Amino acid sequence: MKKLHLILPVALVLLASSCKKNNAVTIPELVATKKHFASDSSSFTINGKSYSSGPNGSISRGTGNRGTNMKLSTKDGDWSISNGHDYWVGAVDSVQFYRFYENYLDNAQGSITFSFIKNYKRSSLEGGGFWYTPKIGTEVITLGDQNYALDFEREGKDEGIAIKLHLNGQTLTSYSPLFIRIPSSLGQESHRDSKFKILKIEDIKDTEFMRIEAVFEGNLFDKNEKPIKITDGFLRLTVLKKGRVFPS
Repeated sequence: MKKLHLILPVALVLLASSCKKNNAVTIPELVATKKHFASDSSSFTINGKSYSSGPNGSISRGTGNRGTNMKLSTKDGDWSISNGHDYWVGAVDSVQFYRFYENYLDNAQGSITFSFIKNYKRSSLEGGGFWYTPKIGTEVITLGDQNYALDFEREGKDEGIAIKLHLNGQTLTSYSPLFIRIPSSLGQESHRDSKFKILKIEDIKDTEFMRIEAVFEGNLFDKNEKPIKITDGFLRLTVLKKGRVFPS
């Protein structure tokens, strides 16, 4: 059995404790040492005010599985979402894998979370039962422009990036916040002038980590899908290089 070393003060969270395959499952991503995260930061402007998070703030990071290509069914199944009567069931042969990084803001009540999302054939992943993860050598985060995943936490067809902002009691997302049973008015035109571009990926010597830098701007949506523009976004993160959730 491998030993898992938990190094504080980086906050690690378990968002879903259930091991049932029909629930979205997330587990914390263990980290190496505090010094590797010394330069992690994010900043952005919204409603004319600038916000930031820096290395002295708390960070939660982890990974998750969800279903892909969710479809309405009268029967339960893998990675299902239920409203008590009907089920939205994921494709039998596929799994959505995502990494999330939640940065708590320095100058406001709130946090901003970045999720990197990719769909896989189940047969191409490691693990089984309630948990699947990409194999070593599989790239989850790549250079260049990233798409915004509009149906994250809903149908699960889209890959790319998702942003969730908690700010002064309000939640804004780059994807539809509506429950899957409620039709969304969002489409690709909703992010026509948006961007998320990873400018740099740098290996951290003698570790299983790399540092990424990205710029972003675009629309975030409130609970009624009303758009609010986020601009001047910058992100610097230390992430696992490839594949597995935990270092060896």
